Amino acid sequence: MSASLPVVQNFVHGRFLANSTGETFPVVNPATGQVIYEVEVADESVQQAAIESARAGFAEWSAMTAIQRSRILLRAVALLRERNDELAAAEVRDTGKPWQEAEAVDVVTGADAVEFFAGLAPSIEGNQQDLGGDFYYTRREPPGHLRRHWRLELPDPDRLLEIRAGPGLR
Repeated sequence: MSASLPVVQNFVHGRFLANSTGETFPVVNPATGQVIYEVEVADESVQQAAIESARAGFAEWSAMTAIQRSRILLRAVALLRERNDELAAAEVRDTGKPWQEAEAVDVVTGADAVEFFAGLAPSIEGNQQDLGGDFYYTRREPPGHLRRHWRLELPDPDRLLEIRAGPGLR
């Protein structure tokens, strides 16, 4: 690891969290072949903290109404759109793709996908279980937290947030 390169820590429960080993891996701009930063490896302690945070977040998220969840998603959409150029620049550095594609497609379509799911949230449906006779049980809850290894990499930009986040947030 070079002392001149920025080191990105894992972001867990609203804060940056250092791993216990200091182990990192390089992130290379594929357009230039240059290492642009180092990312700390999520060791066992970081992974456990992330799992605990996801469980706590899921409990809080599940207690919200569909309208409250929709409003949060719509705020995320607004932030994505406000920071489009900043996020597109990070995408260009990380993937080596052309600026025009990252700026006009990647963040824009990601925001559109989250907005789509924000619109669906208030119409959330439940699964009905036949209990026999005229009795049914309907359970309404979000499907759960998502476990995903993180790297600032957007392999399929027009489906990024739709695939990774949208269904879990609905």
